Amino acid sequence: MGRRGKLWSLPFQEGETLLKYEEKAAGALDAPDAALTDLFRIFRQIRYGGQKASPEMLYRLR
Repeated sequence: MGRRGKLWSLPFQEGETLLKYEEKAAGALDAPDAALTDLFRIFRQIRYGGQKASPEMLYRLR
């Protein structure tokens, strides 16, 4: 896998939580742990925290 990884090669399993998926992705993808943590934190803020996605949020992932 490349530096960014390919999330589509890691499908969610039935009943799998986002936290468990994050742990699985961290072990399988060739990406810095901090980058994955930031990505999933932002996803949780948008999905479960009711925040709207913004360019600033995505810029922090660079």
